[in-house]
Parts: sequence; C-alpha cells; structure tokens
Amino acid sequence: MAVFSHTGTLHSGLTGVDRVNVDGTTNVAATSDNLWLPVWAGEVLNAYDQYISFEPHVTHRTIASGMSIKFPLTGTVGLKPQWGAGEELAGGGGPSTSISVTLDDRPMAAHFELDNPDLMVTQWEYRSEMARQTGMTLANTSDKQIASLITQAAAQLDANFSLEKKGVRRPDADGADTDGDGGPLDSGDYTGGQVYTGDGIGTGNGGDGSTGTTRGFDYAELGTPNFAGNTAAKRTDAALGLLEDIENFFVHLQEINAPTEGVVCCVSPQAFQDIRALNIARANADFENGGGHPYFGGGATDMGNLGAPLMVGMHGLNDTLMYQGAVIMKSNHANLFTSYTSGDLQTTTIGDKKYGNNYSSLAAIIWQPECVARLTLQGMKTDSVEDVRRNTHFTVASTYKGGGTLRPECAGVMRIN
Repeated sequence: MAVFSHTGTLHSGLTGVDRVNVDGTTNVAATSDNLWLPVWAGEVLNAYDQYISFEPHVTHRTIASGMSIKFPLTGTVGLKPQWGAGEELAGGGGPSTSISVTLDDRPMAAHFELDNPDLMVTQWEYRSEMARQTGMTLANTSDKQIASLITQAAAQLDANFSLEKKGVRRPDADGADTDGDGGPLDSGDYTGGQVYTGDGIGTGNGGDGSTGTTRGFDYAELGTPNFAGNTAAKRTDAALGLLEDIENFFVHLQEINAPTEGVVCCVSPQAFQDIRALNIARANADFENGGGHPYFGGGATDMGNLGAPLMVGMHGLNDTLMYQGAVIMKSNHANLFTSYTSGDLQTTTIGDKKYGNNYSSLAAIIWQPECVARLTLQGMKTDSVEDVRRNTHFTVASTYKGGGTLRPECAGVMRIN
C-alpha cells in the first residue's frame, strides 16, 4: 500500500518510511528504528477475538481501574408467605448481598523475539502470522482459565484438588456458614452445581452424591477411542448419555427458576464428531433398520435434522451443533481429562494458582452464562522494543484478566464414574 504526497515523495503506507523518488531524489534515510513495524495491537486483538471460545458465553465485564467488581447475589430474594398487619419484616434477601470477583494476581502475556526486523516489514504474511499466533496463544490460555472457573463452579474439589461426585451448593443470602469454611454463605435448601456420571452417583442432585440411577456407561468413554477397552458402541452410549444430561440440565434450571437461555455444552473435538455421527451406518447390519439417517445430518430425510449435511465439513473449532436449544461446542482447551498439578498439587501452567487443579476425571462441561464472571482490565496492550545488546526486537502482547463464581447452580460437569 502506498500514498503519493503532493511533493511527489513516495510514502509507504505500511511502514511510514520515506523512500527514493522516481526522479532519484533521496529522502529520509531508512534506519532500523523506522523500518521496524511492531505487531499491531489491532491485529493481535483481531486474532484473539477469532480464537476465543468461552468468553462470549459467560458473564463478562471490562473495568477501567481497580482490582475487583461486585455482582449482586441473584435468585435468593426473601419471601414472607403471610405478612400480618403491623408485622415488621426483619429484612435480608439477595439484593443486599454481593459477590466480589477479582482480577488475577498478574496479567498474562504472549511474546516473541526476532533478529530480522526487515523481514517483518517486507513480508506481510510473516508478520500477520506472528500476530495470529500471539492472539491465539492468549485466547487459548483464557479459554483454559474460563473452563476451569466453570468446572469449579459446578463440582467441589477434594483434598487432592480433584473433582468430587457432588456439586457446589449455591450461596444463600440469608443463610449461615454451615460448613465453617469462612467462605460464601451456605444452605442445604438450595440445589447447587450438577455432577453427571454414567453410573448415576451424584447425577444431577448437586448434593452429597448419594442418589442417582445407574445408566450403564462411563463418561471415560466419551470421545476417547484410545481408552482401554473402549468400543464404538460404548462411545455411542456415552454420546447418547451426554444428550440425555443436556436435557437433565435444562430440567434442573427450570426446577430452580434459573435462566435457560444461552446454555452451552463443551466437549472434545473427538466427542463432537462422535455426536455428529450418531446413527450413521458403520456396518451392513445397520441398514436393516433404516440406518444411515444421522441425528445431526441436517437433511430432510435424517432422523433428527439437527446439524448440517454430511457434505459440509464441521472441522473448525468454532463449529457448533444445537440440541434442544443448547449449543454443543468443541474445544481442545476445556481441560478435559487434564491435570494441571505437580508435587504440591497447586502449581499451574495456565495462570493463577486457582486455575491449577486435577481435571483428569472431567469429560465435558455444561453451563448457563450467569454461572461465572470474567473480568478484563482495559483490554489488550502490545509493546515492542529494540534491544541493542541482543540485536533483536522483543514484542509482548498482554492482557489482564480474572474471574470467579456467580451462580454455581447454573453449571454442571460430566465426569468419569
């Protein structure tokens, strides 16, 4: 891209460096300073927006200053069933109580160092690729952090920071600290996060894990073809069990008068393909009962007509399926079957210590946007500096984020038996 001034001097719209005129007149000499074009914050932010998956599906706030923001504790308005004449109300109730959500201790940053600035100036593809990778790295890390917040909102962590087979109770504005942990107020009267398993232990009760009906499958078989003893039939059972638990989650939200809009279920890319392949014929015997009509085929003759025709590839991480109003998305950054723990079970590679837990039993997550809050402090910042001692240019893109639980009853997990 070039722009000609009224003097005939050629200015590069890409670098802003004066070049030699067509008549041979020499303009400002090019130096390493004015040749170097840092990765623009706009480019990084565009890549970040392209790859971020979880942030648009949770409650998100951008703050201009400070370290925290308060959210009202919703869904716990006090009730007086019969208000007698002259009777004084004691007060209390949800609107007078709030939940503080704070930023992480430190911002996250993606960085790279180059020793050839001219390459970045002259090769647009190379420079845009570095911006893409920078934004993607920040987006992937943010996805892992939000997925961790959703998981912890739904399921309790045991002493080894692993998921228990019971959900987190929702806080009660008028309740008491019944478990004595000094944390949010507790109440046994309110259903909390949902924990779904194939053996039924803790299925959807959000309580002590003592109820549930055995359904004869294991979420360890969801989208894990290399799992020991796994078969195509077991993976199909796990995929069908997931669809049933999506229905169960909607029932749970309706029972507690929680919002049912915007529900999202996240699975692994392999599990996503298994769900899309439900009822696709895999053997000759499948045609005996009319096989070959997939639930998520998206055709008029398909049984479910829920997805897209099989001629359409749904191989991007942003591709989704819909089931009974829930978005089924796929991500390789949802911490599924992953442990971010070391010797002390707290060291993490995805940011603040609060994100680093053992999710090796986690097969899928489901949530409504009000379950957690995500904070951002003033967006993205990109800096580049020339280090003459190292003869390089060092570029850093950083963003300051945080988050916390708002309504655990609006989150659920699918975990192995």
